[in-house]
Amino acid sequence: MDVSLGSKDAPGGGQEETVDHSDPRWFEVWATHEGDYLLVLKALRDGRFVIYDPQAKAVDSILSSYDEAEISLAEDEFVLIAGRERRDDEDEASH
Repeated sequence: MDVSLGSKDAPGGGQEETVDHSDPRWFEVWATHEGDYLLVLKALRDGRFVIYDPQAKAVDSILSSYDEAEISLAEDEFVLIAGRERRDDEDEASH
């Protein structure tokens, strides 16, 4: 899935960026404390991280590090509810 981001979320400001987040290395599921809203943190193969909003079917943010993503989610009062899930093809490759 390719998603174009406008100037608000695009690194470097002003320029649009397209990101393919359909084949992440791994992902985590985060939720509000009430459990009424979910976000998915995806580790991209190029080293960046995407916070994906499945309800809106849109990328919320593109971040350069896991720490940056974790801080962003915590600031918005999200908590990790499902730990790191690896892609099936990566599990098979590691055996």
